[in-house]
Amino acid sequence: MPKRNTKKLKDEELTIDELYERYQNEIRKKAGFFFEKFREKISSFEDLYQAICSIFCYARKTWNKDKGSFSAHLKSTINRKVIDLIQGIPLPGCSDAPFDILKTEYKSRCELMDFEEENL
Repeated sequence: MPKRNTKKLKDEELTIDELYERYQNEIRKKAGFFFEKFREKISSFEDLYQAICSIFCYARKTWNKDKGSFSAHLKSTINRKVIDLIQGIPLPGCSDAPFDILKTEYKSRCELMDFEEENL
């Protein structure tokens, strides 16, 4: 099936795949920015990028076009949720199997101690 021309379409008219194509460069730039800023805490760029892609899906799901553009919503959602991840707060809907972007030494001490005590 041929790709349709999406350049003139509004964000709300795009499928999630088309919307991702439109914003993938911005997503990669955000991943690069946060990786450079928190390099000592983040285990790998790929883990961070994957988490931001999940945040993109969450932003698409929570976007209300009547409240503003998708671009602005995406940027603020990525900024808030990546900071949450760095603070050890899981992404919405991922509490049972959270994304693990932090190096071991930056994870919460109480979480590590709890885990160690369970396995004794």
